[in-house]
Amino acid sequence: METIICQKCGLINDYAVQQSGPHKTAYCNGCGKYIKHITQGNDFEIPFGKYKGRMLSSMVSSEEINYLKWLLLQDLKNSLRTKLQTHIDKCN
Repeated sequence: METIICQKCGLINDYAVQQSGPHKTAYCNGCGKYIKHITQGNDFEIPFGKYKGRMLSSMVSSEEINYLKWLLLQDLKNSLRTKLQTHIDKCN
């Protein structure tokens, strides 16, 4: 497990996690300040469109994969494009 240290008060691994848009965010339990976004592993929640709120790992049907392929043709951030392509490659 990653060690998370509050830069303001110095507490170590004493934080609460809150969902903040597509990110999980760590906030210090001592001073309440933002610490950092937490890595969510390989899974990703689709933040928009027809499948908004769905976890990428659950999208395995041919219709869902075709939607993801269509998304790749749109103007996306490279990080999202990489996640989509990796999932599509894994499903094929």
